[in-house]
Amino acid sequence: MSNISTLISYVENDQGQIHLAWPCKLYKVIVPVEQKTAINLFEETILALIAENLVETKQLSDYVGLPIEFVRFVKERLMHINLIDKRLQLTEKGKKAISLMSEKVSIGREESLNIYVDLISGQALDLVSVGAVRNKSFIHNENHKIELSIGTAGKIKAIQATTLKYESAYLKKNIKPTEIQKTFKKFQKRQKTLNFQSDEQQDLNIELLPTSFSQISHISEGEMVYLHCLASLDTYTNRIVVSDGLGYSRLLSNHLPKESEHRIKKRFLNQKVVSAPKLSKEKSFIKSNIEKIFRLKGELDSLLGQTKSTNIDTATTNKSYELSKLLYDTLEHIFYEIDRQFIYDGWHAIIGKDPQINSQDITDYASKLGLKISDEIQKELFYITYGQIHAIDYGTMVFKPLLAKGLIASHLFNDHPMRRIAFENSNTLEVIRQLHKLRNKNAHAEFLTKINQENFQIWYEDILKIICVVYPQVQNMNHIQNKVSLTEVSQQNLRAELRLEQYFHNSLPNLIYSKLLRLFKLPMYPQQIEGREVEIVEESRRHDYFVYLSTSLEATISYALKNLSIDINQLNNIEQLNQEMQQALLNGKPTPRVITKVKVHKLKYIMMDAKGVLLQLISSFLVVLYRQYPDIFEEIKEQAPNILQNCAQLHELRGHGNAVTENLLNLSVKEILELQQSIFKLIELIIDVTP
Repeated sequence: MSNISTLISYVENDQGQIHLAWPCKLYKVIVPVEQKTAINLFEETILALIAENLVETKQLSDYVGLPIEFVRFVKERLMHINLIDKRLQLTEKGKKAISLMSEKVSIGREESLNIYVDLISGQALDLVSVGAVRNKSFIHNENHKIELSIGTAGKIKAIQATTLKYESAYLKKNIKPTEIQKTFKKFQKRQKTLNFQSDEQQDLNIELLPTSFSQISHISEGEMVYLHCLASLDTYTNRIVVSDGLGYSRLLSNHLPKESEHRIKKRFLNQKVVSAPKLSKEKSFIKSNIEKIFRLKGELDSLLGQTKSTNIDTATTNKSYELSKLLYDTLEHIFYEIDRQFIYDGWHAIIGKDPQINSQDITDYASKLGLKISDEIQKELFYITYGQIHAIDYGTMVFKPLLAKGLIASHLFNDHPMRRIAFENSNTLEVIRQLHKLRNKNAHAEFLTKINQENFQIWYEDILKIICVVYPQVQNMNHIQNKVSLTEVSQQNLRAELRLEQYFHNSLPNLIYSKLLRLFKLPMYPQQIEGREVEIVEESRRHDYFVYLSTSLEATISYALKNLSIDINQLNNIEQLNQEMQQALLNGKPTPRVITKVKVHKLKYIMMDAKGVLLQLISSFLVVLYRQYPDIFEEIKEQAPNILQNCAQLHELRGHGNAVTENLLNLSVKEILELQQSIFKLIELIIDVTP
């Protein structure tokens, strides 16, 4: 086995995980690269001039001999695709684009792609890299172990990895060109959601990947390698979950051999518990605050249990006020602790004197994390001055500038807690806004009157989850009544991800993934139907389930409309096209009543903006396919013949009122599963046919 190399890549933080050496067959695939660029000649020219500090629109217009309006449009386009920022300075992406422009080579160049085939399942991994592969030598030990060193200069460490048995038949089998094309397309979709965690991940050379290729010049014989993976234990399902380095791999997790899974579980059971590090001064203060929070929450629950929500008494209001102040104070100290751990001095170039501009810039950073923003959030949380943030560096502890610094720094540190906080709950900023507002004592009575006890509990737990991300020691405190901990939250997310992966085998665009994940986080219970066990959403959460299902489909259609090349000039007679599209799909069946109420004159705007509610979006999408993509339309028609009926039913179930409630309660388990299956299939189909 001396000729077998071990591919080590993409992994850095391995605490609490077990290293695996997964057998793969590596193919070097030479493809002619079609010379394509993400920006056109005009955009390249303007970007290059901006890089030389020629930024004024009038100067640029005079220099290149183009109209001012056109130059202004190009600058806005460069800003929209994140090549320049609002201060007309190059972003990191813009600098990379300039670098690639200077390194351009002639048309007809070839690139070497690395494709990996799993030798346990015989299937290709959705993992592609370019150029040389990082190989490292290893030493064989006993009991299927190898020993090797990983890490970058100054951070080298020795590890042991467990090798897995493979099927020799797959070693003899060669990959087909069609498999290479499919694998490349899968990785392209996965590539959009990648969040690189270490320097070694950069060896993928993502920026060198061709946008497409129609031919394959050469496929190597194939070489056996071991891919460095990490195994984790899902303590809830007692299942081993495998990461290929870029994230959770459904393929590898599902094909981990049983004997290997048993050995790995035994190793997890025998792992020593690492002692907790000594608490910092801030964390000691936070710990003390949390103990008070749990005590106050218990007292408040007792008062709320004795009081009708329509008649909140003074004692309840005072207790609520005290609890909210303590929660706010704790969050303030937590974000101060974050600021001390993730120091970023570059904020001076981002925050200026104008609070309104600062607010917009911070909004952009928050939006990129996937956090939901409203006008109220922007006005109440993000209007800050340069001086307020500067004061933080001198020890001042004020929540709003600390939040702003955290949002900015999160884009420079991959392990920044704000990333995790945003992933856990996209509504985090609204939760914080309410807490910030409730420092006004008069707001408490109004707040408690408007919401019921269940909603108050959800609001409280959302805040506690933010605390848990930064201060996981909360899980070890015996005072916890609601059992909200980082470990539990992680397990809930992992279970949701595993459920999602069971239904969606291919990588999903980031926004669609996050929408679906909300759906799979809903509480489910097992039920027998037609001799098989299925998971069904709890009856009390059915409405939420259909709302999340609907928003997931809306996000999918928006994604498709944004990626389709739409010629609006071909869609002048929109009403006639809409009727023809419906007739082609319905084949004589009656048009669902809610479909007939769609305002057809708005469809063009929906097509251009890719924004709208479900029935508007699906009508716009289908009209575009019918007129400009007939082949895709026929594929949709064949694979989802009831698309209009399914969307109409989903629209009605996500509504409000007594009729909706009655419909939800009258739905059988079989009907829920059938609609779910149809919508899931439609989501996957739309993503697959989108160029």
